[in-house]
Amino acid sequence: MKKTPILIKKCKFPYQSILSADALNADFSDSYQLISVSNRLDVLDIYILMVNNTPKWINQLLFLRNKIMLLFGLKDVKHLGGLSQTKYENRSNLIGTKLDIFEISTYSRNEMTLILNDKHLDIKMSILNRYDNNSQKNTVIISTLVYFNNFLGRFYMLIITPFHKIVVKRLLSNILIDFSPLRQEVE
Repeated sequence: MKKTPILIKKCKFPYQSILSADALNADFSDSYQLISVSNRLDVLDIYILMVNNTPKWINQLLFLRNKIMLLFGLKDVKHLGGLSQTKYENRSNLIGTKLDIFEISTYSRNEMTLILNDKHLDIKMSILNRYDNNSQKNTVIISTLVYFNNFLGRFYMLIITPFHKIVVKRLLSNILIDFSPLRQEVE
């Protein structure tokens, strides 16, 4: 079987996203995509695959972040992972459901938006799954929007941005860890 290349790269904010209009007013915006994914996945399944394989070092960074940021009044975001897919079997009304540190704002099979609001900054994240009928491949795009509520929010993002980029790319690569049909294709 021919091996399919895995490519995670920075991309433009997807115009197909529900959040595309919001991107114009964001103080920080980025998008990363995983291309050549070969199975149709629901965006909630994608999120669960990403966070349930979170490496220990990412959760250790979150632990350190929590200890430091609590001194400045930012929320304790706990850790990523440990989600059960059976808990989310009924997907008819997920709006308002907590997923790790986020709350589901909008949900469809192809896109889910998540929010985290704090007194220093507000975050909106989109997980968009685009399927191409011609190639029969998916492109998964994770987009992040941040709105600063004050100077501390701006300062926080200045410090966290390099880590954010590494973590998002690593979480996107997690999609391939637990999903054996995908893993077999890229091995």
